[in-house]
Amino acid sequence: MTEHKHENEGKKEGDGGASHHAKLDTPDAREARNASDATLQQALDLNPNKHSGSAGGNPDHGSFTLVAVTGNEVSVVASRTAGGSERDYINKENAAQITERELNGRADKGDFNAQLLVKELSELRRKGLSPAEESSEVANILGKATKIFPLREVDAEPPVAEAKKSETGRTTAPHLTPEQERLEKQYGIKISVQGENSEYHLRYGGKDHILFKLPKNDLADAKKQLHQMVLAKEQEITKKYQVTFSKDREDEGPVLDSNLKAMKQHAYGREPRLDELAGIEAGLQHSWPAQFNAANKPVEFIFLQNHHIDGRPIGANYEDGHAPKVYMDPTSANLPATELDKTATDPRSIEYSIIHELTHQTQDRIGWNLPMKGSKPPETIEEHFAKTAGWIKAADGDFYLMGKNGEYYKCDQKDADKWTKYDAHLHAIGPVTTRQARGNALIKPPTDYFKNPKEEMSECLTYYRLGGSYRQQLASNEDPAADHALTKLISSIDQADINKSYPPDAHGQPHFLRADDGSLQLNPSYVAPPKGKPHAKAH
Repeated sequence: MTEHKHENEGKKEGDGGASHHAKLDTPDAREARNASDATLQQALDLNPNKHSGSAGGNPDHGSFTLVAVTGNEVSVVASRTAGGSERDYINKENAAQITERELNGRADKGDFNAQLLVKELSELRRKGLSPAEESSEVANILGKATKIFPLREVDAEPPVAEAKKSETGRTTAPHLTPEQERLEKQYGIKISVQGENSEYHLRYGGKDHILFKLPKNDLADAKKQLHQMVLAKEQEITKKYQVTFSKDREDEGPVLDSNLKAMKQHAYGREPRLDELAGIEAGLQHSWPAQFNAANKPVEFIFLQNHHIDGRPIGANYEDGHAPKVYMDPTSANLPATELDKTATDPRSIEYSIIHELTHQTQDRIGWNLPMKGSKPPETIEEHFAKTAGWIKAADGDFYLMGKNGEYYKCDQKDADKWTKYDAHLHAIGPVTTRQARGNALIKPPTDYFKNPKEEMSECLTYYRLGGSYRQQLASNEDPAADHALTKLISSIDQADINKSYPPDAHGQPHFLRADDGSLQLNPSYVAPPKGKPHAKAH
């Protein structure tokens, strides 16, 4: 939810393991680890067609495989496939293509990918081809569009499920011994006793998965298998994304006071649970390549046994430094793994929290607080976003949210639920609720967490990267022009982040695009450079 910058470099840089073997149409993880620092030119221009660096990896969207390791034996105990590549959507017999009208509609709403293809159509029609040739080329371009915008419903909204919950929010299971309950809590699984045997379940991706079955009293073997699964999953995620994880009882440095100053008390880490690892992987699949900071250092995920900031249960927060970190404090322990696992009482998921925190790393990657080249008067990306989203920056340097009737709203930065209403001259009128501030905003924020432009941008980019119905909610205002401008800007920011890791081709075509479901897809219009002659070099 929040971001803090520390000068402390931490103990690890999180270099992870070997890079994942990349498929032909996916990013190469080794490129990410070997890249040097890049210029911020492209991000400052907010022009996704210009390169600003080199880093990256393999998205492999949507998959989750859980394995057990016993000595040299590796066995798969649960898996979820990616749901089909873009080729699966295209190569199905009689598969329909997106229409030119639908493509224009997406472009009009500010979708950068669609705008590129509409531009390509316009250039095609200026070539003076014969009707047959032009029809064939139009079909090819619409085929490209269908790869990026597959014609299927992407249901990213969490289902509303009924579940019996304990006081801590975790779903309860009857007739468990204290030892079994401790295993559930430690590994994020559920145990179902069936006669003399126990089934061990893990829920993620909206489905329940049976991990294994054992005699109900064989808890030592169960704990051993669960621990092996955690280690194997950590290794798999590290190999694919280069990220690392906290260990049990690891000293994570001083606890911070309310002013973010170090105290004598220390915070201690723990090993992530299986459900948390499933949520992290889902979040990384939507965030790629933002797991790397501006210096190409991969993030470390730190799960804490005690609160990292004294008196402030914040759930999750991102901290930049020599080694970037995402801290998950004890209040995150009751979150479900993914958005598809949420019930009516769950505010968000591990997946959502990870995507949100890594958007703060995106802000660092693109130079959020640096002046944009050519802006007159000089304007930072933060200021440009604020203006687009309905904020003003006053003489005191603070941001105020514009209301529908000429009034303004300002949030207490230490308490996101405390808002004050101001008149047109910025004279305080009195307190209002978050709901009132959001409901009366000239441009309505997409979520109820918008205490400043930086956090609102993170929520917007989180929705954009989740894709599907989440992305559609970015266009929820009565003013279509405001929706168009905001969606276009968020799309440009996301593409700037992608382009920082993967340079466009010699014609300015991006290498990768963010698809409707939030995954990275190869841009069908991208032309690879001749072997040994990259399009752009790291600076």
